[in-house]
Amino acid sequence: MYKTPHVRATFGGSDVEKVHAIVARSTFPSQNVKDTRVSDHFWRFRCRFASLHYITLHSTTLHSTTLHYTTLHNTTTTTTQLHSTTLHYTPLHYTTLHYTTLHSTTLHDITLHDTTFHYTSLHYTTLHYTTTTTTTTTTTTQLHSTAIHSTTLHYTKLHYTTLHYTTLHSTTLHYTTLHYLPLHFTTFHCTTLHSTTLQLQLHNYTPLH
Repeated sequence: MYKTPHVRATFGGSDVEKVHAIVARSTFPSQNVKDTRVSDHFWRFRCRFASLHYITLHSTTLHSTTLHYTTLHNTTTTTTQLHSTTLHYTPLHYTTLHYTTLHSTTLHDITLHDTTFHYTSLHYTTLHYTTTTTTTTTTTTQLHSTAIHSTTLHYTKLHYTTLHYTTLHSTTLHYTTLHYLPLHFTTFHCTTLHSTTLQLQLHNYTPLH
């Protein structure tokens, strides 16, 4: 499996426990990894300098997970939950997220390329220096108590997106389309809109600076 480049890997159900020990040994060769259950290692999984190609995740839950310098290519995640997860310098290429929930998640220096978010919820999420480029589509997305810092959106479409208690700092929107966007207690600081179409609803307290 590991001798062939660009191999397609699908993880779901019992496959995770079968391959987890092998993945852990190849990722952390200096550690003594045993054939333990997935909850022993995967829930507190840390990955550095990893590249994932053609990965499919179904009904996956990640708790207290840290990913450093991780690249995801052609990745599909379905019904995925991330709890207390930190992502550092993580580029996402051609990634589709279905029914994904992020709780208390911190995203640092994230790049999104041709990424689609369906029914995605972000709770208490912090986005730092995030860049989205080349046709990013979000459908039925909810952002709760989210802080977005120094974020640039290029050619982005947001459909049925709700922002609750959201703060936007130094945010730039290029060729962005916003459809049915309710804003609840949202603050905009130093926000720039370029060739942007707004079809939104402003609710409650929305200061613009």
